[in-house]
Amino acid sequence: MSNFKENYAQQMSACKTVDNFDQFQKVQSVFSNTASRNLFFLKSKHNLGLLLKEIGLRKFTDIEKYFPQLEFVYDKLEMKESKDLFVKLLVYRKMGYLKVRLPLCSDEFIQGIQKIQKLADSTETISPNFLNWKLSKFDLSSIGYNLSLFFEPTSVYIEFVLKPYEYNKNGVVIKCENNDIVIDAGGCWGDTALNFAYEAGEQGKVYSFEFIPGNVSIMKRNFSLNSALQKRIEIIEHPVWNESGVKMYCNDFGPASTIQSVSTPEHNIEVSTITIDDLVAQRNIPRIDFIKMDIEGAETFALKGATETIKKFKPKLAISLYHSLTDFFEIPKWIDGLNLGYKFYIDHFTHTSGETVLYAKVD
Repeated sequence: MSNFKENYAQQMSACKTVDNFDQFQKVQSVFSNTASRNLFFLKSKHNLGLLLKEIGLRKFTDIEKYFPQLEFVYDKLEMKESKDLFVKLLVYRKMGYLKVRLPLCSDEFIQGIQKIQKLADSTETISPNFLNWKLSKFDLSSIGYNLSLFFEPTSVYIEFVLKPYEYNKNGVVIKCENNDIVIDAGGCWGDTALNFAYEAGEQGKVYSFEFIPGNVSIMKRNFSLNSALQKRIEIIEHPVWNESGVKMYCNDFGPASTIQSVSTPEHNIEVSTITIDDLVAQRNIPRIDFIKMDIEGAETFALKGATETIKKFKPKLAISLYHSLTDFFEIPKWIDGLNLGYKFYIDHFTHTSGETVLYAKVD
């Protein structure tokens, strides 16, 4: 019998005595690479603002409403560690960061980011066309990667140290491995593609989806710094979707770029979609070994466009869940509904609600 509701109730009860403001503020100041005084109001004012925000949040994300679906996923998760984290993430979304301390809201997380900050070469930077951000150049050889790229320190730490698209716990390994052919859905500035190309080796191949012009430009520059890895990567300059050939329109605003079905003065860059199934057929790709997706809430659509590929090759999966509460159950339920024998695990890679990843593998 499932203990999902009991676990949820216990974690809800435990969090009510927690005051996480100081620790969260401490981590956030380093995470954002900005002085904390520029990020927060006085605590009293901040708490009032948070209360108003949470009232609105609960109006749209009534977690208890989805208990049957969430309990189904909880019971499908393979390890107690994943089950407990799954519940903690739900409680976090219900109660907020003042009452729930996620695992990475820690001094170790701060120290990890600070260590990476020391690797930045700030004499050479590029702009990602987003606010006042500057991307510094990093040489990652000191942390075990023979590669360089323009990036920002927090993301370097998450991507190359914490490794969000790799699950390796209690003898279970779900990751890009030597000789793998990989779908990298959500390429952005090329960090994940370079990481996968490094792990896949000389016989591996990475198909990286990125269509925002500014992001593609930075991606290509990062690839040019790593000529050996560049040969293993092909950029697919189309949004990945459940149907190919659909016209869409995007803006170019770095990591905050958005896409929609109607052209407007702000969204005036025309792009057309492609499915993973059609990509595999058009390129005559012999197999797909690993699929990673972090595509700003379009994961359910992209997965449906990869149905035949998943059925045929049963690839390892690393799929982002954090873009909406319904993704927490809709994505694993859809994968499980294929009846391919996938086993599920989750992990989480920030001190806030972002970067929850579902891992799935057929034994």
